[in-house]
Amino acid sequence: MAKFNVSGARLISEFGERYEDYALDALEKEFVNTAGNIIEDSPIGIPNSERADGEPPQGNFRHNWQISRQPNGRYLTGTSKKGRSYASSKIRGKLKGGRSLFLYNNSPQASVIEFGGYPNPVNRGTYYHKSKKYEIRSAGGFSRQAPQGIVRKNLNGFGRRFRARLKGFR
Repeated sequence: MAKFNVSGARLISEFGERYEDYALDALEKEFVNTAGNIIEDSPIGIPNSERADGEPPQGNFRHNWQISRQPNGRYLTGTSKKGRSYASSKIRGKLKGGRSLFLYNNSPQASVIEFGGYPNPVNRGTYYHKSKKYEIRSAGGFSRQAPQGIVRKNLNGFGRRFRARLKGFR
């Protein structure tokens, strides 16, 4: 009589660890993808190439996206060079052990860009130094660059995209 011993608990444990690592990797990738899209879809105002000499920097809303373990009241200023690479550097390897990360933007215009609330009809608009005219950048109370908001639009379908990443696991 042949004898063999198979430890079901050991197999389940090995599979669980492998699956957990794979699921965490897929989750990190989708967080990076979503956070990168949120940052890159954020309105930038007037691009640097179109600014007149001496015109103040634009893009403080996009530049102010921050990813950290806890939100803070710090407001960043300057121009943005952030996007998917920033999201990747702040997210990859930092979710192990069920840790939380926050993606937040505490610039003054964040809620207005996301949920609307610009004057409707527009009184004057935003002064554009290059043309020396006021430019209307909103319509119906919403930003023309992000009429559906940024966060809600990019979070929609997060679970579906994450599950699609997990389908490749075998």
